[in-house]
Amino acid sequence: MSSDIKSDLRQRLQFRARYRCHRAHSYHKKLKAAAIVAQCRWRGRIARKELRKLKMEARETGALKQAKDKLEKTVEELTWRVQLEKRMRTDLEEAKAQELSKFQSSMDALQAKLDETNAVLLKEREAAKKAIAEAPPVVKETEVIVQDTEKVHTLKAEVDELKTSLQSEKQRADELEKKRSEEAQANEEKQKKIEETEVKIRQFQDYLRRLEEKLSNVESENKVLRQQAVSVAPAKILSGRSKSNLQRNAESGHVSVSDSKITPESAVVASPKKEYDIDDKPQKSLNEKQQENQDLLIRCIAQHLGFAGNRPVAACIIYKCLLHWRSFEVERTSVFDRIIQTIGHAIETQDNNEVLAYWLSNASTLLLLLQRTLKASGSTGMAPQRRRSSSATLFGRMTQSFRGTPQGVNLALINGSMVSGVETLRQVEAKYPALLFKQQLTAYVEKIYGMIRDNLKKEISPLLGLCIQ
Repeated sequence: MSSDIKSDLRQRLQFRARYRCHRAHSYHKKLKAAAIVAQCRWRGRIARKELRKLKMEARETGALKQAKDKLEKTVEELTWRVQLEKRMRTDLEEAKAQELSKFQSSMDALQAKLDETNAVLLKEREAAKKAIAEAPPVVKETEVIVQDTEKVHTLKAEVDELKTSLQSEKQRADELEKKRSEEAQANEEKQKKIEETEVKIRQFQDYLRRLEEKLSNVESENKVLRQQAVSVAPAKILSGRSKSNLQRNAESGHVSVSDSKITPESAVVASPKKEYDIDDKPQKSLNEKQQENQDLLIRCIAQHLGFAGNRPVAACIIYKCLLHWRSFEVERTSVFDRIIQTIGHAIETQDNNEVLAYWLSNASTLLLLLQRTLKASGSTGMAPQRRRSSSATLFGRMTQSFRGTPQGVNLALINGSMVSGVETLRQVEAKYPALLFKQQLTAYVEKIYGMIRDNLKKEISPLLGLCIQ
């Protein structure tokens, strides 16, 4: 009997061991399949992010190249116009020289004719005097006198004609001199216009150089972002693997303790539910507060806040709010996209240069603050502590003003303490959304500047056309 009992116990133990082995093996297979699926999805997500980055970089570089090509075309057109005006000027000078030479030759010919007529008159007078002295009869003298008087009258008529022709030639010479002075003035005006066009060409060349420098800066920033993405992706994968290993160890320990009552699947599902129930309500309230704060900020900057102490109010408010919320250090946030959408909506169909100049000053000021504040996330060291008193009071005053004042009234929110707080800038370790926001802000600055330039060209081009004509 004892041997039968021992054999039954052995069989039962073997059966239990095999059952546990089978259950552990099946759980291991399921966990392995789930890990493979999670890894595939994570890799696909990283690949999609990289594809988005590359597409955005390609769009930005394409827009900058198009702007560069347009500026090169304008420079070529201006150089062609300058060369054409120079050719016209040389042709006019040659035509003037030819006309002056013709008038000079005609004047010389008239002077020679006048000298010849004077010589003929002198000879005829001398001949008449000799004839009068040599002629004895009176009748002959009268006949000679009659002939001489007729010749004298004809000569006088010729002299009068020559005088009138001389006066007409003098008048023509005066008119030509006036035309010459007018053409000289026109040439001076054209010379001034040519100098202005040369100055514009130099300005366009400087702008092209700046664009090339910006292109190089954007390419360097893109390289830095790619290196950061490459360095961050393996770290995230390793952290995910370590977390999965910890979960496996915890679940295996839980199975060994309570083997007969709870399965591993129920243990895996039970622990996150408890944590979710504990952290659900505070997380929801925090998200709602953040959403309300972002809505208040967007409504505030949508209005025309103006300037305080020669500084744009909207840019200072955006900067202080983002700094207070630590939005630069967050890997996922929607506040940057909402700010960019607000700026884009404000400048969509704007022909008013005052509104465009207002948004250009705000965007450029905010970009300058970001350039002085943000640094790459790969650098060592922790971000310094910030003073929250001024920003907190600023945001409190902003909410009070929205509650107390109507929507169409401009709000004066910035005092001396806030402006002085902006000057004390500190370095912040920026994540990818902040760097992307910086790139989008630079693109909007260039876009608004181009819109203002096009509007001014439309206003000035008819006046320039009238001046050229």
